[in-house]
Amino acid sequence: MKDKVEAALNYVRPHLQADGGDVELVDVV
Repeated sequence: MKDKVEAALNYVRPHLQADGGDVELVDVV
């Protein structure tokens, strides 16, 4: 589960950083 979330974050992260934002996975329960 966490691997899928990380993969999704890695996919959208460059787009967020281009807008000056970022995202970090803190925890998945």
